[in-house]
Amino acid sequence: MSAINVVKIGGSLAETPLLLQRVLAILTEASVPIAVVPGGGPFAEAVRTAQAAMGYSDVAAHRMAILAMHQMAEVLVERLPRAQAVMQPAEVAFCAEAGMIPVWLPLDEIADVPELPPSWSVTSDAIAAWLAMRIGAAQLLLVKACAVPREAAPEDLADMGIIDSEAARLIAAHGIAATVLGEGDEAALAGLLRSRRVGSVMGAAKGRP
Repeated sequence: MSAINVVKIGGSLAETPLLLQRVLAILTEASVPIAVVPGGGPFAEAVRTAQAAMGYSDVAAHRMAILAMHQMAEVLVERLPRAQAVMQPAEVAFCAEAGMIPVWLPLDEIADVPELPPSWSVTSDAIAAWLAMRIGAAQLLLVKACAVPREAAPEDLADMGIIDSEAARLIAAHGIAATVLGEGDEAALAGLLRSRRVGSVMGAAKGRP
């Protein structure tokens, strides 16, 4: 298993700039290797809105939504010290282990991955879970702008619409150590990124193998 901690920054944090600022400060101070997966945020919402108006397929929308993640990555690279945009999982591992903060641009790697079908049911949550599985990450942290019920399982969070159903399925199928954190869980996030131990955290939801 890799020592890298995959942190998915929910696109909804773009609408809560103070929370985003706090989360980025925590990532900057992390004492364990981390890799960041950006959400699509307002850029992905623009794709959804345009699809309704223009009528393009879910396949096209899926690729465009992933490109929205690339746009959000530009924001994160600009605001995170030591951040660097990377495209391949091998680059993610190399960069993180070298003390940088890789921000993953996933389009080329996942365009034809069967586990990530082109559908709105696959979001950046599932894409982050796939990366965590691919590199054997120490843990997967899904950071949301909403409050997250304490001790709720990933499948329950999927039912609530907090994470996507494909992410919950991947977490269960591959035994990914996953924690979902929301607004008010900043101390828990900082604690998880100060220690290599993956354990229960108040205010967070753990994945179950």
